[in-house]
Amino acid sequence: MGWMARAALLAIVVLSLLTGSRPDLVQRRMDQLAAPYAWSAIAWEATYLPTGVGLLIGQVASSPPSGLVQSDLRAYLDGSPDCGTHNADSTAEAPSTCGAASAPTLARAVGDALRDSGASTIGDLLVPPVLFTEAVPPRLLVISPRDRIELTHSVLLRGDVSLAEAESLERSMEQLDVSALVVDIGGISTYPALIPPNGAPASTLGTIAHEWTHAALFLSPLGRAYGSSPDARAINETAADLVAQEVVARIVEDAGAELPQQEADNGGRELRDTMRRIRVTVDALLAERKVPEAEATMEAERQTLVDHGFLIRRLNQAYFAFHGNYAEGPAPSTEVPDLLRALRAQAASLNEFLDRIGRTTSLDELRREVAQRGAS
Repeated sequence: MGWMARAALLAIVVLSLLTGSRPDLVQRRMDQLAAPYAWSAIAWEATYLPTGVGLLIGQVASSPPSGLVQSDLRAYLDGSPDCGTHNADSTAEAPSTCGAASAPTLARAVGDALRDSGASTIGDLLVPPVLFTEAVPPRLLVISPRDRIELTHSVLLRGDVSLAEAESLERSMEQLDVSALVVDIGGISTYPALIPPNGAPASTLGTIAHEWTHAALFLSPLGRAYGSSPDARAINETAADLVAQEVVARIVEDAGAELPQQEADNGGRELRDTMRRIRVTVDALLAERKVPEAEATMEAERQTLVDHGFLIRRLNQAYFAFHGNYAEGPAPSTEVPDLLRALRAQAASLNEFLDRIGRTTSLDELRREVAQRGAS
């Protein structure tokens, strides 16, 4: 091979490295590693779509009477059952142990609260209808670069992936110089939505409303941009959290019930404040290109949190990249939830709120949307 040919070959190799072959390598490697544990949305829909259709028919033809729904909800909420989260031994068919509220009762309660908040309807039917089924949700393998906090890749895994398998996946991915984490998710916006079994009452109701919000935004510009824009993902997830909080508060008030303190606290402000402080420190270190120092800081803080009873398995860039998308998550600032709360206060109805945020796909657009109404 002559020197010109060798130079041309070298140029092609260098160009491929500079133009983004590495992210493709990450995705290919993730797909290879996750293949034995991959969760199939198609298979899940084939199994559970009939359940959702049955719930829809029930809402149209024989929805539970309002008085019975309120009675069941009071017993469900006031009973305050000690419900754990799902685990690897859970099965989709396992009956709920968190009170006696049936799926039609929960669907009616969430649907009524959404209607009362001004969600869109056709006649008496909510659009989209509240459809869900209880099953063990998948887990999620999340990837972030090490030099910044950003969710760049993710893949759904089966819910029965063991701790050893999860840690093996994480170690294998991190050989590509990325930050990796396998996380549990609270639900997923398939249709019908997948809701974890055996959840605490407020958590279950909130998850149903949260996933309904994703379905309501699915065809909007915001919904279509979810997978390709960090801003869109954060706006979408935070909006779903805020709708869930509104719906749960309305259901609890209408039922004349009270939440147990651990649910009313919504996870602990102490932990949220601590995580946000750690996030700000880590962002500053990464901005100075001090990656090892940032990772050492996260591990030291994690150990301190464990000593205080917060059992966090791994605290890394991928952790913050995933959890920072939510209203109460460890984002670098509270601007997104603050703007969305302002937008909700401006909106006369939930439908107006969802319509307006559905048009925004970036933080700048969200700022302009809030400022436009505030100035009018």
